Amino acid sequence: PLRCTAWLLDHNTRSGLRWARPFVVSIFVPTLGTPEVVVAEQQSRRLYRDFLKLWAAHTLASLSLNVTTLALPLIASLTLHASPLEMGLLGTAATLPNLAVGLFAGAWADRVKRRPTLIAAHVVRALLLVSLPVALTVGVTTIWQLYGVLFCFGVCTTFSDVSQAAYLPSLVGRERLLTANSRLAASSSAMTAVGPGLA
Repeated sequence: PLRCTAWLLDHNTRSGLRWARPFVVSIFVPTLGTPEVVVAEQQSRRLYRDFLKLWAAHTLASLSLNVTTLALPLIASLTLHASPLEMGLLGTAATLPNLAVGLFAGAWADRVKRRPTLIAAHVVRALLLVSLPVALTVGVTTIWQLYGVLFCFGVCTTFSDVSQAAYLPSLVGRERLLTANSRLAASSSAMTAVGPGLA
């Protein structure tokens, strides 16, 4: 607290004289050096760094999703010479997880910590993608492997999307939620344009 001396003008009704009496006033003035402000600034920086990590992971995940969406049908058609029925089943394997586990993923995200779920989903998706070039190099790629990779990739994507939507407000706060969602949407749009070219 900041202490200062003030002067109170007093008046004597008998003599008609006036004089000033000093008294001390304590005023609390928050400054940038107070512990509360320092802790708030450190927490804000930490949350911003966490959002940058989430943003980078979201961008890479969007890129991998768009590459996978085009690359796997090409592998099935050009390498495995898949039939039209098998190509259709690839599309089913990609879209079925959202219908099959969507409700369960929402309930799961409400009951467990969201950040470990996001990390686990990204790690599993990366391992699934790495398995494809390894199988192609060894020469053991099958259409059933593509079905399994697409289905498991879709399951991880569903859990990741639901957990991210629930985790973001607690990470950036409601006052910055619109800006954070705008940046994530911009990254997704950019990767949608870049991903097919890389595939």
